[in-house]
Amino acid sequence: MVHTSDRVGDTVADFVVAVAAGDAQTIGAIRRSLAKWLADAPISEDRACDVLLACYEAMANVVEHAYAGDEPASFELRASRHRANCVLVVTITDHGSWRIPPTDSAGRGRGLLLLSALCDKADIHAEREGTTIELAWDLPNPVR
Repeated sequence: MVHTSDRVGDTVADFVVAVAAGDAQTIGAIRRSLAKWLADAPISEDRACDVLLACYEAMANVVEHAYAGDEPASFELRASRHRANCVLVVTITDHGSWRIPPTDSAGRGRGLLLLSALCDKADIHAEREGTTIELAWDLPNPVR
């Protein structure tokens, strides 16, 4: 389910999606919906591509790593543009388990480095109840 809204307080716009059972097809559809939402954001095309790639990588990590076995990969993605501090913030929250990446994963394990390179700020909060990834990009002033 995708929900969008316009001005609410300091927030100029929201994009919210809740996923009950994510897979590659689902996260691809979310990426396309997010691209449409970003078309109204005051950012360059290159910056929008950074946002889309970082969000896709974070969602792919949830689908691939956060849940064991056949447990459905549920998560929420929330994107907001904020006027006061001229920032785009995307939060991806799952209710799975954080797993330390194996040291022998040849050619893999670069997702968190990719997130850091694509964002102005990338924070990960892993707790017993799940993991929250908060990604942020500075926007030109003023945010419309």
